[in-house]
Amino acid sequence: MIGRRRAIGIDFGAEAIKAVLVRESAGTIEVERAIVIPRARLASEGVDLEDPADVAAAVARVISEEGFRVRSGILGLDGAESILRYTHVPPMPDRRLETVISYEVLSIADRMGEPVASDFAILPVPRLDGERTILIGLAKETALDAKLSALEAGGIRIESCVPAALALYSAWDFFAEKAPPDGEEDDAVLAIDIGARNLHMLVILDNRLVFARSATFGGERFTEALERSLGLSRAEAEAVKRRRGGLDASRPGVAEATVGPLRGAAGQLLSNLQSTLRFVSSQADVELPPLRRVWMTGGGARLNGLDTWLAQALGAEKVESFAPASTESGAEKTDASLGLAVGLATVALRARGKRDAALEILPSAYRKRRIFRERTVFLWAAGILLGLSLVLRLAHGLWVSADANSLHEELQNEWAALESRRAERDASIAESRAIRARIDRLLEEAEPTSFQAFLLHFLGDSLRSEIRLDSVVLEAEEKGGEGGFAYEAIVKGRVSNEKRKGFDWILELQDSLLREERVRDVQFLSHEEEGPWYTFTMAVRPESGRM
Repeated sequence: MIGRRRAIGIDFGAEAIKAVLVRESAGTIEVERAIVIPRARLASEGVDLEDPADVAAAVARVISEEGFRVRSGILGLDGAESILRYTHVPPMPDRRLETVISYEVLSIADRMGEPVASDFAILPVPRLDGERTILIGLAKETALDAKLSALEAGGIRIESCVPAALALYSAWDFFAEKAPPDGEEDDAVLAIDIGARNLHMLVILDNRLVFARSATFGGERFTEALERSLGLSRAEAEAVKRRRGGLDASRPGVAEATVGPLRGAAGQLLSNLQSTLRFVSSQADVELPPLRRVWMTGGGARLNGLDTWLAQALGAEKVESFAPASTESGAEKTDASLGLAVGLATVALRARGKRDAALEILPSAYRKRRIFRERTVFLWAAGILLGLSLVLRLAHGLWVSADANSLHEELQNEWAALESRRAERDASIAESRAIRARIDRLLEEAEPTSFQAFLLHFLGDSLRSEIRLDSVVLEAEEKGGEGGFAYEAIVKGRVSNEKRKGFDWILELQDSLLREERVRDVQFLSHEEEGPWYTFTMAVRPESGRM
């Protein structure tokens, strides 16, 4: 139908894989078709759930058997498959910015020890220091290429891979209530998707993305809390959570015995959300106004009373929920959330409509294959046109009895021109290879020290006045057969113990460091009481791949 556009999103969730077809017509978007494939079903069919390529091949087969006609789609990447990093740079030309980001990506790939697929975007909200915040998305190429190849072998070509947090932003952009652009007050929104095991979070200021993050938390935490507290099996705890679970015993149907355990798990969720709001100032250098709204989607967001509890805990004016459903006639009812899958499909609509598009992360080999196919189609069309042109020229030559020698000379000139262009192309390729070799040499000489800078910045912002630092030293030890170095920061200091709280404050510092994404481990090497002081030495080790 003229004026109607369609797009497909595929979400590989922890409990089920969702594929949705959305259509846009006259400014309205609806879910035209949806398929939910539980991972338990795939396991019962002998699929290795630990092998992403095997799962992808099975998903492609099931989608084909269900009659879901898929030609191409947008694939979501969860927090375990992708990394979101932030950097900031002064204003510069686009070409130079691409060079700077390519250095950053190559440095990350070198530390990870394998190639990475990547893309970046400039966040629209300006920093307080006048620089620009750059969001970089990365994914390991080998595993991602195997997954995409398995889908392609089953007849599903992937246009782009998008981190789930940015798919959440696309869904919010299409479906959420927007603040008026000329409003007197700033509108700060926290958008979250609570899946079975993953939590995706966004901070949006005046309808513009400020910060995106994923964390390991999901609806399973609520189930586990009931399982431990009530002594139930996992299946029984899940059933109790869905039918009688809630955060407010005064609500109809909520069993009072579930409130305490579920509030404990909700506290972990709240801690993730609060840390995300704090990260905005350090990562994006943006001063947030008081939070006004929370926008939720995902199966875990359906917990009875969670919306009201979060609104009170975060000081938000209201909490809005997003739960799209399929309009397909006779569609099977399902409890699976389609929010992220719909967001992925709308990413394609945003790109086609020339609105702000999400990151496009594709392995280089897969991207080359796609470009080759596109160029092959173009070359076939060009070849047909060239053939028709030659036929017409031949007919015209026969009709006017063109001189054969003149035609031969013209073809010789064209051949010489083509040979000249080929020589220019070969010279350009050789120059590009020399430049790339030089870049590789420069990268090999680089030494990562960003973790020490991060630690000093954190200690400068977070350290209590009672704690004094004597030294912060970054030590490196060779890994032996693995190659490279293992780093750790040795922090020595003392804390005033006049109030007999010195050791508590040291433990508080340890907990604060452990909550940081870039910190893997914090261990005390020594601590002892010396008169009015409590001295300590601790080792802070970075998360792998985040130096």
